Amino acid sequence: MNNYKVEGIIIKRRNFGEGDKIITLFTRECGKLDILAKGIRRISSRRGPSMELFNHVEVVLHRGKFLDIATEVMILHTFSGMRKQLPTIAKAYQVSELVQFLTRDHQETPEVFATVLTYFRELDEGRVVQPGDVQYQILSQLGFLAEEQHLHLELDEYIEQIAERRLLTKRLYEE
Repeated sequence: MNNYKVEGIIIKRRNFGEGDKIITLFTRECGKLDILAKGIRRISSRRGPSMELFNHVEVVLHRGKFLDIATEVMILHTFSGMRKQLPTIAKAYQVSELVQFLTRDHQETPEVFATVLTYFRELDEGRVVQPGDVQYQILSQLGFLAEEQHLHLELDEYIEQIAERRLLTKRLYEE
């Protein structure tokens, strides 16, 4: 079968060609996927608003030669409340970056998906949740940190060591 359906959260978007974008989708079923969203940068695109960063979506994908292609998108949740304040958006970026750097492509991690989805819902509802707490939880779920283990390094430094790259988002907006 050439088509399949996944539920996921959009954690990264980048331009590709004249009117397309490559979307990094963190899914419940397949882990992290890079997919091609054809034509969504065009003004007339109906799918463009559906493929916004942090949206929780259900996507029908067609298996492509190099990247799977999004053919249908249904928004499950936009997390519009979370998008109203810059510190809240920064927290969502921090967790998205962690997932992007530390999860493997096509490796299912449903507990991490559930953690990220719960965190985004809490941010959307205006609850004060620190990204550090969620980062510890995700590190533990991915096996990088024992639950009782306390870090001798700052959390961001530890993540940078694991990812072997610098974080683009530092914890600037801690409350």
